[in-house]
Amino acid sequence: MNHPLDGILTDVSKLTDVMLDSFLSNGVRYILIAGLAYFIVHIVMATWYAHKRIQNVTPDGKQISREMRYSIGTLIVFAALDIIVIWLHEMGVSQLYFDVAKYGWWYLLASFFATILVHDAYFYFIHRLMHVGPIYERVHKVHHASTNPTPWAAYAFHPLEAVLEFGIAVVLVVVMPLHIIVLLAFVHYMLLMNCLAHLGFEFFPKGFARHPIGRWFLTATHHNLHHRTFRYNYGFYFTFWDRVLGTNHPHYEDLFDEVAGREGSLAEQTPLVRS
Repeated sequence: MNHPLDGILTDVSKLTDVMLDSFLSNGVRYILIAGLAYFIVHIVMATWYAHKRIQNVTPDGKQISREMRYSIGTLIVFAALDIIVIWLHEMGVSQLYFDVAKYGWWYLLASFFATILVHDAYFYFIHRLMHVGPIYERVHKVHHASTNPTPWAAYAFHPLEAVLEFGIAVVLVVVMPLHIIVLLAFVHYMLLMNCLAHLGFEFFPKGFARHPIGRWFLTATHHNLHHRTFRYNYGFYFTFWDRVLGTNHPHYEDLFDEVAGREGSLAEQTPLVRS
């Protein structure tokens, strides 16, 4: 049975169209999710919830412009990687499939959660690698230019880091059967959580970081500390690897409770420490 991707790489005009469509669809998704998060939290709610701002600093226009500029490069890289996924599929190398009945609904759901767990482990160790001296200076430093990130920083990467970020999707479609719906859900969830991590405001309740369940989930404060200190807190979705391998910020829970428990004017609050 023919599938929607048949023949794309044998037609140059079709390949160009797919590349452009991928860039635009990724761009629209980025603008809708990152842009909406920035608009709601940093503009509409900024005055009402100023006391929930993690750092007592408002990102300026220069920072926003830089984050968006690098994000355009990331969108181009993502579009190119989409083409690689298509090429692997046409070559019969990938295990991407389109008929739910092939593995059933239970596998479809399980495979989505599996992608999250695999990506969390992958990201942690790749992230640790990117903090090695030469790699950090030449690649990851671009992302860390935002010491007080906004949702626009979700895609603000050096092109090589963008390859490493989305490269996991290429690996996943090769090593495990993934329905196209799961792949798309994974990409959307990845961006959503990326925006949460770079939100700059903390809306989880006080005590969440100490809760038996909540303590394992990433918060905006957790990742903001990473941007602020340039070390600790390397996780993406969960704090599991940071806690197990001893890279969780030693004062994370205290700092989280300080931010989450704030009431009133931000001017009355104590900003986060650097270490």
